[in-house]
Amino acid sequence: MKVACVGGGPAGLYLSILLKLQDPSHDITVYERNPEGSTYGWGVTYWRGLLDRLHTHDPESARAVEEHSVRWNHGVAHVRDLATRQDGDEGHGIGRHRLLELLAARARSLDVRLEFEHGITPENLPDADLVVAGDGVHSALRTAHTAHFGTEVKAGRNHYIWLGTTKVFDAFTFAFVETDHGWIWCYGYGFGPDRSTCVIECAPETWTGLASTGPTRARA
Repeated sequence: MKVACVGGGPAGLYLSILLKLQDPSHDITVYERNPEGSTYGWGVTYWRGLLDRLHTHDPESARAVEEHSVRWNHGVAHVRDLATRQDGDEGHGIGRHRLLELLAARARSLDVRLEFEHGITPENLPDADLVVAGDGVHSALRTAHTAHFGTEVKAGRNHYIWLGTTKVFDAFTFAFVETDHGWIWCYGYGFGPDRSTCVIECAPETWTGLASTGPTRARA
């Protein structure tokens, strides 16, 4: 079977690996519109249950992902002057760049072709028995077939920003800060020995108040 995976993110790469393991005779190409080594985002977080499933389906790539991940088993919450730390399930974080490198290397070792800087649209579909639309949240392929598949897209109400930081979180960390216009909160987690992800979020009414007044006093 000839397969075209449109999108070289974790989904497209991992699907190509699983299909090759199922039947090495499959002719599989992954198409990615961006250059190799480029990605958007910081860390990817996952939990032990997912890692166990990865080991079941492809132990080789699972071992590589686990080896390059950081771990934590605590959750921390900060509210005003209070802080608490609780035991929890084992969590893992890995840099998105590293994750893509590992999956790309595994796919190539199984003779999957990777075509970078090669965008696919509904007008230039590759000749294949199966075309997989793994081209991200703004997928041109899925958008063209939303009626057929019954897809619905709903925007969330909160404003947020996804950041990377050199501050290293040793646990999955939540923090809540009260401002003159409402609450702002964030969560952070490590994805490497010297890097973490930090997502900051607030409700629409808080965002409107902050935008109208500029810098404001926060009560941590």
